[in-house]
Amino acid sequence: MIFDASVKKPDPNKTYDICIVGTGATGLAMANAFIANKKSVVVLESSIANVRKSPRPDWHHRYDDDDVQPIYGGEMNTAAKDTIANAWEFLLSSRIRCYGGTTNCWEGWTQPLSDLDFDRSGLDPNLCKWPIKPREMDFYYNHAMAYCSVGLLDATSYGKPGLWIDQAKRYGGTVIELLSLLPGPANLESRAILQIGGRDDSKRDPLTDGGWDFQWVWGRYVEKDPDVTIYRNANVRRVVSKDGGKSVDHLEVSTTRNKRPGDNFTVKAKNFVLAASCVENARLLLHSAGTGIDGGPALGRYLMTHPLIKRAATFKWVKGKISDGVDHFYLGSGPTIARTDIHPNVFAVLVPNPQEVQSRSYGNFRAWFGFEREAVNFCCEQLPYAGNRVEIFPDRLKDPVFDDPAASVTLSLQPKDWTTIANGIDLVKRVMQDNNKYITDFSSKYLNDKSPKTEDEMVLLTGQHAMGSTRMSDNPQYGVVNKDCRMHKVNNLYLAGGSVFPTGGWANPTLTMIALALRLAEHLGAKLD
Repeated sequence: MIFDASVKKPDPNKTYDICIVGTGATGLAMANAFIANKKSVVVLESSIANVRKSPRPDWHHRYDDDDVQPIYGGEMNTAAKDTIANAWEFLLSSRIRCYGGTTNCWEGWTQPLSDLDFDRSGLDPNLCKWPIKPREMDFYYNHAMAYCSVGLLDATSYGKPGLWIDQAKRYGGTVIELLSLLPGPANLESRAILQIGGRDDSKRDPLTDGGWDFQWVWGRYVEKDPDVTIYRNANVRRVVSKDGGKSVDHLEVSTTRNKRPGDNFTVKAKNFVLAASCVENARLLLHSAGTGIDGGPALGRYLMTHPLIKRAATFKWVKGKISDGVDHFYLGSGPTIARTDIHPNVFAVLVPNPQEVQSRSYGNFRAWFGFEREAVNFCCEQLPYAGNRVEIFPDRLKDPVFDDPAASVTLSLQPKDWTTIANGIDLVKRVMQDNNKYITDFSSKYLNDKSPKTEDEMVLLTGQHAMGSTRMSDNPQYGVVNKDCRMHKVNNLYLAGGSVFPTGGWANPTLTMIALALRLAEHLGAKLD
């Protein structure tokens, strides 16, 4: 069932089994997991309606609700040297208040974290180790693949060439040809990325048919379930405790009308899940401290993203020496997989092998080669640092709708992050120069050339992969939630999404976010039983 909260509000006398805040990939995946299990679930969505418009030429969202989107605004503080970051992109453009969340502007790149990413304790035993082991995630990763519209697929196959060699045979040759160029033992290896959008647009128009937007793919199932209710125009403003922070009693929620506050109401539940995005999860909890909710010393800290350089290096390649299969596969226009009607396509990037990363003690990374562009797109892991954080300053920084505290984000690269960038690009250069029969004139301004960088050559600190502000740890000193995603000091408050990541690896985070959400749904189901 789905309602506009300004027309029909939740029953103030009802206590739901579970209240989920947010209808993005994690919120809708969790709601869908509770279909037909006889648990009463309420899902709160901020936006009033899906409105298709383009307020700016570079606005990449398919839908937007301008009544509530400004709530995501705030300020951005960052060290500017060789980096690009701004509050509009990080806070407003990268996340949207809309039914389906940011899947409305998501191209659907899916890739699980590698085993290495779950334990980088050699870098910092307190900060760089997940309290979850990789094999604990396999079952949930596999089901997360189904939520990403590619059917049930063994996610561990991502690291096995067989997953995509068979799919790429139509191009002729072998798509692992490039690997045969690398010296042995290779310091780099190929990893596949699935892109849900695919290359077969004849089957589905993502603008008119919803494509892979979660409100169309999964929301329609949730809306039919009599035990799951979605309320739109339901803006959660504070989390309220009445027993000194031991548990959450209710949420304070408001509707809007013409970008101004509407009606106020409360929602009560046995268990609450904040799945409202990395920055918003932290902002809500910081604003709720006055009601007794205590996130501990790590709340808001250790914010991370995936630093991205669109043109980290350039090179020349000897045309005709590399097959069309390799060219297509590493360019990003690889074959489609006919597993569902969405037809995801698959392409490859180069990543360091685990031994290389462990021995060098720097972050993980991936290099995406575009042979036609003759450039390397470089994305890497940002390591957790307490000074990168989400804060609120109620006396001077407020949102324009409810006058609640807005987010103040501090994000900058630290010496270890610059080491990851320099060492990663240098490794790619060394491997490719050893094969100069195929690739020549490899150069990067991040190695020896100190000349000014163009925008495509600078490091972008975007909000698209924001992670870590309510991180997971067994130790409350270094984490906000435990391995079950429950807040350490609050017995019925859980967090979902990228905010719980202790480390980020290089992989796009959404698949892991969905897997963690499904794991949390299973935990809550067992708890209620």
